[in-house]
Amino acid sequence: IYSVLLLILLYFIGLFIIVRIEATNNLKIERAHREKEEELHQEKLQFFTNISHELRTPLTLIIGPLENMQSEELNEEKKSNIKLMLHNAKRLLSMVNQLLDFRKAEKGQMKLKVQYADVVSSIREIVGSFEELSRQKKINLKINQPDEKIMAWYDAEFITKSLINLLSNAFKFTPKGGSITVSTEIS
Repeated sequence: IYSVLLLILLYFIGLFIIVRIEATNNLKIERAHREKEEELHQEKLQFFTNISHELRTPLTLIIGPLENMQSEELNEEKKSNIKLMLHNAKRLLSMVNQLLDFRKAEKGQMKLKVQYADVVSSIREIVGSFEELSRQKKINLKINQPDEKIMAWYDAEFITKSLINLLSNAFKFTPKGGSITVSTEIS
């Protein structure tokens, strides 16, 4: 009986050791898998960062001549088209900078750039950049803002990115003949 009990005890001890070794190996495999995924994620971010840097230079080189053309152009229609191209080139540059900012944010190096400025004029300028798109898509774009300035401390770049994203989505999902309204209120 003692021999049978000893064999049963040895069997369960052996089984326990095997299960523990398997669990330890599974944890090591899972950890290695996570490390590999994180490494791949970091490589993707580095790739996007490198591409962003490569896109930034040509965009900057495009914006300079467009600014010169806009200031020298006398024909109002051409000047308006150049202004639109310039605005969209700057928006594209802003998007490239957002990719770079994303990388900074992930590394914990992102800082707010707060300034004291008029919120109403900033919003009016951003919404104004969508007027041509509203004409093309036949969508009524309205802006309801107070006539007076609203001075506040805010990160203009963050507000710009957020509002552009919201308006882009609004235009994407608003049907032809629809309406988009941007309102600014003091509460």
